[in-house]
Amino acid sequence: PICQPFTFEILLVNGADDIIATASIYVEALKRLGIEAKITTVDSAQYKERTTNYDFDMTHYVRSLSLSPGNEQTLYWGSAGVTEPGTRNWMGMNSPAAEALIATMVAAQDRTEFV
Repeated sequence: PICQPFTFEILLVNGADDIIATASIYVEALKRLGIEAKITTVDSAQYKERTTNYDFDMTHYVRSLSLSPGNEQTLYWGSAGVTEPGTRNWMGMNSPAAEALIATMVAAQDRTEFV
C-alpha cells in the first residue's frame, strides 16, 4: 500500500523572525517523523484575512488574558468559532462543557462562585 505523507502549512506573518526561526526548527524535527510541514509567510493584511476566515492549518497566537476573565472567553473557546469568521477560536473548539463553563463563570454572583 502507498502511504501519503501527513502534510500541513504553518502560516506566519512576514517579519516575525523569532517565530519563523522557531517554526523552522519544528519543521525539521517533524521530518524525522515523516511529517511534511511548510512555512508560509504573508504580509499582515493577508495574515489577518486568512486568520479571520480560519484559512490555515497552524499558526502562532499569543493569548493575553486577565486575572478576571469574562465574556471574551466566548470569543476564545465558544462554538461560534466553528462557523462564524472573526472569533478568536482559531482552533475551532466546539465543546458543550466549555460553553457551560463559560456561562457559569460569566453568571457568577460573587468571587467564590466565580472561582
